[in-house]
Amino acid sequence: MTGLLRPGENTVAVRVSQWSPGTYVEDQDQWWLPGIFRDITLLRRPAGRIDDVFAHADYDPATGAGTLEVDVAAPPTAFPVRVELPELGLDAELTDPGTARLVAPAVEAWSAEAPRLYDLVITAREETVRLRTGFRRLEVIDGQVRVNGTRLIIAGVNRHEVNAHRGRVFDEDWARADLAAMKAHNVNAIRTSHYPPHPRLLDLADEVGLWVMDECDLETHGFEAHGWCGNPADDPAWRDAWWTVPAAWSSATRTTPPSCCGPWATSPAPAATWPP
Repeated sequence: MTGLLRPGENTVAVRVSQWSPGTYVEDQDQWWLPGIFRDITLLRRPAGRIDDVFAHADYDPATGAGTLEVDVAAPPTAFPVRVELPELGLDAELTDPGTARLVAPAVEAWSAEAPRLYDLVITAREETVRLRTGFRRLEVIDGQVRVNGTRLIIAGVNRHEVNAHRGRVFDEDWARADLAAMKAHNVNAIRTSHYPPHPRLLDLADEVGLWVMDECDLETHGFEAHGWCGNPADDPAWRDAWWTVPAAWSSATRTTPPSCCGPWATSPAPAATWPP
């Protein structure tokens, strides 16, 4: 909104549209409730701010070593930028946009059974960003999904972000209790059927130890009833609207990315790409 603000008092108005391109390309099996049910926040950022952070954590199961590469984007007025893992006594300094690399000879790995997290601190001239990250390696070897060198067995459930009393408004205490109940029943994974969860849910999954299949709300489910006639997935005129959804999803979840996230699903069901 920077380019729209003017000196003095400004008015911010929000319009909720009943119908939009999103009505057709975000047409999932879900509870359809009206209104704005997630936070809208305006931030005043300093000149020496941090524009973007992307942390890539890896764990070597053979040696127990952990590697963290942190991409930092910021304007020239923000530098130097310091990247720190205080608990491990590691730090690096960047003098311009780039990647800081921190290597620890021994770390505790993150897994659903032992969700170990470390604090990551990125400090610019006028702003500090704090994140939590875990060291883990997720890979496919000989047809097996392995975590930190060990075969991963998924015992998962689908999860809708809806409450009987609050609708789709996020409540952290309720979400934490929801995840705790899953853990108590030996569930180790959730699928965010069928849309990105509130960002705090991923933080909670990191903390309690749950794998997450993070889904993008991208499906033209309603066209099935009409034989897929006019399906936007097969119509170039819908290209811009189609790509807006995964772009927003990616930017909202890319900062860490969360240790809990295993697979990422752009389209939760084949209906999104079936031809008309």
